[in-house]
Amino acid sequence: MNFSQRVMVIIMTLISMTSFGCALHPIKFYEGNPLRKDQVSFINIASDDVKLEKIDDIQIKTLARKKFELLPGEHKLVFSYGRIPFKGRNEVVLSFPADAGQVYNIYTVILRKSNDILFPKTRIFLWIEKHKSREVVGGYYPGKPNIWGTYESTDWEQGYKW
Repeated sequence: MNFSQRVMVIIMTLISMTSFGCALHPIKFYEGNPLRKDQVSFINIASDDVKLEKIDDIQIKTLARKKFELLPGEHKLVFSYGRIPFKGRNEVVLSFPADAGQVYNIYTVILRKSNDILFPKTRIFLWIEKHKSREVVGGYYPGKPNIWGTYESTDWEQGYKW
């Protein structure tokens, strides 16, 4: 292995270690000393379709993090989404009660109404669920897709225009 290959391996190793380290540690979203895991709540954003903009009206100033540590209680999350950057992004506000020691995942699915071929309607659905029990505690869960991958029982109006 020549010198330039060694340098490249070292750089790639450092980048991957830094990225992996950032992904493991959630952002502490409360003041004071860190608390035990059974005293706080965790949220994980399990989607690349949305960006968490605010928690309880406090702006998120980091781009890469998708894990947050919160105190228990009622929380308001503001997400932005959209596929056309120059037209602005849309916002969705979801509230949920966070329990101590719980992990919550935020999921999205983008659905397209297939019966309108000329002007198809697309919606994004967001929901928050408890990690272990999969209980939905905020937003709207469109249900599981059938064997053809469609969501027949979805309340279309619960989605947000994409």
